[in-house]
Amino acid sequence: MAPNLQRLVAVSGYNERVNDVIFVERQISTDPASVVVFFGGDVQDYPENMKSHRDHGAYVEYNLEAVAEILASKFKSSFICVIRPAKVELKTFSCFSNFVTCNDIGSPTHLPNQNALLHLTILLLSVAEQTGHSEVGCESPLIIMGFSKGCVVLNQLLHEFHYFHHLPVDKESHINALSMVRIKKIVWLDGGHSGRKDTWVTSSNVLSSFQSTGIAVDIHVTPYQVNDDRRPWIGKEEKQFHTLLKKLGVVLFRKVHFAEEPPSLDNHFLLLKIFC
Repeated sequence: MAPNLQRLVAVSGYNERVNDVIFVERQISTDPASVVVFFGGDVQDYPENMKSHRDHGAYVEYNLEAVAEILASKFKSSFICVIRPAKVELKTFSCFSNFVTCNDIGSPTHLPNQNALLHLTILLLSVAEQTGHSEVGCESPLIIMGFSKGCVVLNQLLHEFHYFHHLPVDKESHINALSMVRIKKIVWLDGGHSGRKDTWVTSSNVLSSFQSTGIAVDIHVTPYQVNDDRRPWIGKEEKQFHTLLKKLGVVLFRKVHFAEEPPSLDNHFLLLKIFC
């Protein structure tokens, strides 16, 4: 474990919501600071929880603390904040219920506003207070990342951007508008969940509002999600998502990794090490 990695337990967010946050200080302080916020997938948890499960020990190298260190090595001038889900059902299913309405296995129902953006804003302010790094809370630009199930949070943010885009200016919308200004890029890493829809945002209205934010998009996918014959809707939705964004003129990078290989859970996780 990196000496500058901290496990922050029950960090306060919006309206009594709390999340654990794994925080890593930035490695290079000469460059302007940024903050990478990461939401992980099913199975990923603290290493001791993964090792105690009959099957998940095979993927313990992708535990949330290890991923925080991977991100710290990729983004050396960034503070890293890995957000642990509110609940990991059966030590398997990541439920980001503090950000998006979801069922017991974490499959989402997206509402116009679940205060996900406000919760994230307050979480980061709390992290800044606990760590003594004020720039985490209000000054530095944000890069938001989701991997696999964690992408449900990213999708909820897009619905909230749309909601606030059409809301008359008031105190709450002003706070959320300030939060949106900080976000410079959102990165989708092989998004997927157990539901049969809403793996990717396909609403042209929601994506049009997103385009107005000026936020850049990176998409990294593998055959495990987009070429799975048992879940064909995932590939179809992802194609709609990136095609619409491109038509709207969003600054977009997309790459299919392991494109010539069959769908593989091992490659799905390996994406975390190779995506940039």
